[in-house]
Amino acid sequence: MPSWDTAWKVVLAIVLQLLSSPVGSYAVGRAAYRVGTPLSEQTQFDHLGHRVPDRS
Repeated sequence: MPSWDTAWKVVLAIVLQLLSSPVGSYAVGRAAYRVGTPLSEQTQFDHLGHRVPDRS
């Protein structure tokens, strides 16, 4: 039977995963946009086009 010591470590790991995942996804997506990765054909609107300066 798992102890409370193990249970709180698992809960802490889950909470940290839930908190850090959106930040990591945002950073990866923004970096991909800034290096010029083409947008998907399903993209309806370029939300970062007016915020990110040209790379020239």
